[in-house]
Amino acid sequence: MESPASQKEQWFVVGTLTKNKEIVIRDALTTDNVCCYVPLRYTIKVVKKQKQRMLVPAVNGLIFVRGTQDELKDYLQSSKYQLFLRKSTFSRKQDYLTVTDGAMHDFMRVMERAEEKVKFFKPDEIQLREGDKIIVKGGMFDGVEGYVMRIAGKRNKQLVVSIPEVTIAAVTLSPEMIELKERKENDKDNLRSKDVVGDTKRLTELSKRLLFSMPDKYCVEDEYNITKNEMQRIYHRLKPMKGVIAELEGRIALALYLASKALKEDEDYATERLLAAIKKIKETSILRLFLMLYHAYFTHDSEAGDKLRLIIGSWDGKYSEAQRRFIEEFDKLFPSKY
Repeated sequence: MESPASQKEQWFVVGTLTKNKEIVIRDALTTDNVCCYVPLRYTIKVVKKQKQRMLVPAVNGLIFVRGTQDELKDYLQSSKYQLFLRKSTFSRKQDYLTVTDGAMHDFMRVMERAEEKVKFFKPDEIQLREGDKIIVKGGMFDGVEGYVMRIAGKRNKQLVVSIPEVTIAAVTLSPEMIELKERKENDKDNLRSKDVVGDTKRLTELSKRLLFSMPDKYCVEDEYNITKNEMQRIYHRLKPMKGVIAELEGRIALALYLASKALKEDEDYATERLLAAIKKIKETSILRLFLMLYHAYFTHDSEAGDKLRLIIGSWDGKYSEAQRRFIEEFDKLFPSKY
């Protein structure tokens, strides 16, 4: 007989033995409609001798997944990635690690608002004393439950939000956390892209995720917001850039067009740029077909969709790799009626 606990939907802690694949695994889970969350943080990386702010997993090998114990065990066993439900040391590995909805909510709120100022510790690196728990009133962390304490080497007080046995996130409660000065500096740094190809690819990926893969916002509200914030930064530094050749301009235009639909801003500008790019790209280009496909999808132009279907039919079943990718995307956006 199945226990009631195994049928209760809750947050579980999932570990992975596959290195540096947390974001890929997260995307695979959400594609399969599995509610999950990967804590992310900003870091500075050098790309083509230029510094870029990039989102990376905050804790290696750590993914939070919501569902029932039985459903998740079955799913993880069939996954191509090396995933497992982590067990609690408190119960001597007899029980699986779970996280309450309240603790996950507070943890995700801190992650969303703190950005690169968040500092992670292992549970044994900080001793949280009973009685230190507080609720923040006002400011960006309004309503978040946590602990206020001082960490060795830090002058300012820090808000600490912990998930028992898993990780602890600490952010400094100092004036600069809510000043607008830092945002203006970030905007100045991001006026123009220093890696057009990389930013174009990244913006396209994030836009597609937000438009087509992001599950119920109840599960990933904070992930949704942090993804949207990163998209806005890339969008505004990519917007003034022009492709020196038609194909590059087409890729930039497509990235801006998808982002404008996801962010719901600058849609007229992005549409005009997309249509202008379509005219400049040669008719035999697969990229041109992709631009036409997304425009037809968002304008609900079934006639344009039928024309694209005829083009696919003219390929006589002999497809290149690029044509296969186009057909796969076409079938998702314009599924056959039969």
